[in-house]
Amino acid sequence: MKKTIKFAILILVLSSCSGKDEQFCACIKISDALNQKSNQILTEGPNQQLATELSKLKKSKADQCKDYQNMGGEEMLAKKKHCQ
Repeated sequence: MKKTIKFAILILVLSSCSGKDEQFCACIKISDALNQKSNQILTEGPNQQLATELSKLKKSKADQCKDYQNMGGEEMLAKKKHCQ
């Protein structure tokens, strides 16, 4: 009986980790866009348009990534593999 319960829990955990998390993938995408925009500001110098775009991306990232703020590095890398 105990083995069956442990096996069921293991299957549940593994199946929930193996699927593609669309919200997480959106978080990764917006984070990459934010990094690119930050690099653009560093190389070209700041201007009003870039600052506005950066501000919008920061707000979007805060919304998209709020559920993943406390996620561990290993789990994040595993989830990121499913986004590509």
